[in-house]
Amino acid sequence: MLITLLKVGHITLNNASNNKTMVKALKMMLANHDISFDACDRRIMCFAHIINLCSGWVINAASNMAGDKDSNLLSSDSAVPSNPIDQACMVVQVIQASGQRRLTFNHTIINGNEEGWFTDSTSKIVKVKPL
Repeated sequence: MLITLLKVGHITLNNASNNKTMVKALKMMLANHDISFDACDRRIMCFAHIINLCSGWVINAASNMAGDKDSNLLSSDSAVPSNPIDQACMVVQVIQASGQRRLTFNHTIINGNEEGWFTDSTSKIVKVKPL
């Protein structure tokens, strides 16, 4: 007598509603073969996809907030982009373009690490790496 064991582990999917439907259909198909499968417990949301969605929402919200403010509050230079991501990229480029600025920035990071300026939401000190 041949005994076949089939184990279904966890399935990583994004948050699309059709994936929920697919996992439920899989549960029914496996049940027809007397294979136990918990559609809720065995479905794992893709962490990278969730982070991508959330960061997109944050960027979009920050961009909309930046666009709502008076541009004079952001900068008197009209060449400075109002998108916060573009602004952050520009800041990094400006810091890296000058040895003096890079040194000053790195010194600030080192002092900040020593003084505990950088903390996360649990008040744990976060070590920030200099450029």
